[in-house]
Amino acid sequence: MNNKPIEQARNRLLRLALPALERAARQARKVASQTGTALVIIQDGHLRRIYPDEVHEATTDYHDESGR
Repeated sequence: MNNKPIEQARNRLLRLALPALERAARQARKVASQTGTALVIIQDGHLRRIYPDEVHEATTDYHDESGR
C-alpha cells in the first residue's frame, strides 16, 4: 500500500476523488438542512442519524488540520 497523500496520486481521477466527495458531503448537508431530514453517517463503527441542528458540530470532527 502507498502511504502518499491522495493529492499526490499519479492518476488524475484519484486526485479528484477526495474533492468530489467533499463537495457531495457539503451538498448533502445543505439539502438535509433545507428539507429537515437527517444525514446518516458511520461514527465509531455505528450508524448515526444527524439532524440539521446537529450537522455542523458533528461534521467538523471529520476535517483534518488543513481545514478539509
